[in-house]
Amino acid sequence: MLKSKIPLVHKRDLYLPGDPNTQASVCVYCNALTPSGQGNRAVFLFDCEITLRLNVMKRRDAFRKLRTVCDRLDHIAPDAPYVRPRQLYIFGSALTDKPDPDDVDLLLVIDRLSDDEAEEIAPYIVSSTRTPLSRAVSQITRGMQKVRITLELDKLARWPLIHLFQDKQGIRLVWESGMDWQPVVDHIEANPSPWTGSHLSDEETLERLRSIKLSDKERTQLAKAIQRQERQRIRAILRGQR
Repeated sequence: MLKSKIPLVHKRDLYLPGDPNTQASVCVYCNALTPSGQGNRAVFLFDCEITLRLNVMKRRDAFRKLRTVCDRLDHIAPDAPYVRPRQLYIFGSALTDKPDPDDVDLLLVIDRLSDDEAEEIAPYIVSSTRTPLSRAVSQITRGMQKVRITLELDKLARWPLIHLFQDKQGIRLVWESGMDWQPVVDHIEANPSPWTGSHLSDEETLERLRSIKLSDKERTQLAKAIQRQERQRIRAILRGQR
């Protein structure tokens, strides 16, 4: 039975309205009743006989999707329009031992757009429609849910969220042109960091993070430190494969 593999998922919208005579509600999946007289208020006290996998992604699925993304980046031609990838980083809950990561959060650093490409994209931005650049990125994640790619042009230092990684933790380089990425991804999957919960749900923490300002020089120094650290890690992983 699925119940041994997936945590119980019961939400109010899985229940039909309570019967007017009994005040009970019926689970639309297992046809069982909540206790009579409590209706939908008993949803979260009720153990369903089956377990539903509703929009849950397991950690192994997250890394399967990451490998698919890396493989697709390998097959992008160096002279491809719009998206010419340089580096791919992973961050967020998929790096931890959380069994069901929220998303696969990726940062893709790409070459600067040519003048012609930038000129072609400009009208789309003004009209708030999907640009050829966003359509090109969607091809990298096609067929995969819960994969979020953030694009940054030219340099890691330009990334607006880089100030969140001043300790150089919680972000890993997983792909670079010409890199043997498979053992690196395998190592990261096998060595997760502990999941301590999302501090971003704390409004006070969010305000503090928003207030952090780094100068251009500080951002450049931080980006170089992250890249230096990650390349050292990758060299150590690849040496261990020999």
